[in-house]
Order: sequence, then C-alpha cells, then structure tokens
Amino acid sequence: MSSSEPPPSLAFSTVIAPLLNKFSKDQAKSLRDAFVFAEKQNPGFIHDFVAGVIQNEDMTEILLRLGSTECTEYLISQDIALHALLNKKAQTLRLLLSSIPDQIKERSVFLQTIKDIAQSIKRFTQLCK
Repeated sequence: MSSSEPPPSLAFSTVIAPLLNKFSKDQAKSLRDAFVFAEKQNPGFIHDFVAGVIQNEDMTEILLRLGSTECTEYLISQDIALHALLNKKAQTLRLLLSSIPDQIKERSVFLQTIKDIAQSIKRFTQLCK
C-alpha cells in the first residue's frame, strides 16, 4: 500500500475519513498520512484507536450504523455507467447493513433484513461479472 492509498479499515472509512474532511486540505493530508503510517506499522491501530475513543460503546454497532456513510476515498469514477450503478448498489447494501442494529431484536424483521442483504449482495456481484 502506498502512502496515498487509504488503509483497508472499516473504522477508517466510517469514523476517521469523515472527520478528516473537517480539516484544511494540508491538515487532513498530514493526519491521514499519520494514520496510514501507524496502520502500516501496527495493523489494527485505527480500529484500536477508535475503540479507545468510544470505549464505553459497542464498536460493532457503531461501525454498522456509520457504515452507510459514503466514504469518498472508496468511490469509483462515475464516468462509466457501470461504475455509477456499482456505486448505487454499494450504497444500497451499506444502508441495509447499517439497519441491522435496529432490527436485530425483532426476529422476523431481522431475518427479512438478512434476506434483503443476501439479495443485494447477489445483485452486486452479478454486476461485477
């Protein structure tokens, strides 16, 4: 991974990346580079960092809820119709996944959500073929 690539981390894309957008371009780049360097040196650093900040909360639930947030670092070019469709399907899937914490307590609703997620994944992978 080069220093310009984002670290492959759900905690990065759902928590850190949106926060970096609040800083100036130079500050955001410096912070991003620091997180990338730390993640390279110690894989899992970003996850542990976010977990430390939100220590009294359920990390899995928070990451699922925030997972529907679109991270511009992972968007693909909209120039090609297929790319736009892939982005749309990916966003739909993220929204479905982010609803799990709200629906997990109601068995029938949760099972339907799981079926919807499976269908969404199936449609998404069919586009990738």
